[in-house]
Amino acid sequence: RTLIRLGKELSTRFASLRLGKVLDVLVEQRFQDEGSLYEGLTDNYIRVVFPGCEDLRGKIVKVKTTRQKGAILEGNIIT
Repeated sequence: RTLIRLGKELSTRFASLRLGKVLDVLVEQRFQDEGSLYEGLTDNYIRVVFPGCEDLRGKIVKVKTTRQKGAILEGNIIT
């Protein structure tokens, strides 16, 4: 349990260092069956959630991160 808790804490801290930054994100899938929210991973495996569409699946997009919930970042696609 201690190692799991420590892993979560370290993941959260690692993600917080990217808050407010523009990240390249590989779009994977719809986020928890939420209508227009999608999720993907950065090159260093940070999970990012953002508004998107089905056409973006499998593509790399730039996302400006704006919020954090645990080890997951939230943001918006920028062009």
